[in-house]
Amino acid sequence: MNQKFRLLTPLLIFALNLIAQTPEQHYFDWASLPFEKEELSQRREKLIEHFQGSGESGLVVIPSRDGFSSGETFRQNDDFYYFTGLELPNSLLVIDIEQKSVSVYVPETDLRFHSTTRPNDFPGRPLLYDMAIASRTGLQLRDILDFSERIYQAAKAQTTIFIDNGRPGPVTMPSMDYFATPSPELLLMNAMISLYPGLKFENSYDAMARLRMIKSPEEIKLMRMATDINVEAIKITAKSVR
Repeated sequence: MNQKFRLLTPLLIFALNLIAQTPEQHYFDWASLPFEKEELSQRREKLIEHFQGSGESGLVVIPSRDGFSSGETFRQNDDFYYFTGLELPNSLLVIDIEQKSVSVYVPETDLRFHSTTRPNDFPGRPLLYDMAIASRTGLQLRDILDFSERIYQAAKAQTTIFIDNGRPGPVTMPSMDYFATPSPELLLMNAMISLYPGLKFENSYDAMARLRMIKSPEEIKLMRMATDINVEAIKITAKSVR
């Protein structure tokens, strides 16, 4: 009897693990878009119109933030979030000005939600093959591994890369000071330069700032809602302050 029990034990454990396994989680199980996809699409279209109106062509490249930051809370890069409404880590938004095409290069899975040693707690979250992301945003998802080929072809064609330097003026390289904290844009630019020396960079800061300073009715509505909440919170707090 004991021998049979010992033989059955691994099978029982395996079966219990299957039963207890947390199902794979998808992006929109946890998140939602801050605006309708039509409004997000209009933002991208307006950016393309700005560059075309200035007689410029090339690729606008906007990185998301790194999703492996030693357990810190993930906060998306502002420009990436503004144009996509997505909280995707380690991804790249690429806008082709001349072709008027938009692609988001994403990893196959979100590794923040995956652990081979703790599968019950981290069952994984698909990104590249999560069809709901593409359908609900209207964005074309591509494998992040294909981005290198896209930039290689851009370098061969001497295509201009527009990247937000975070301030007006010429694009500057990341500081080499001991305690510098380069932005995701500058880190990306530094990596692209080291791999593809033929690339030419232009600063997209002014274009981004001009577009974002004009608020849509939906943005104004949210700003007013946030202000009303703050006002009420201050009133309640003031009653308890001496």
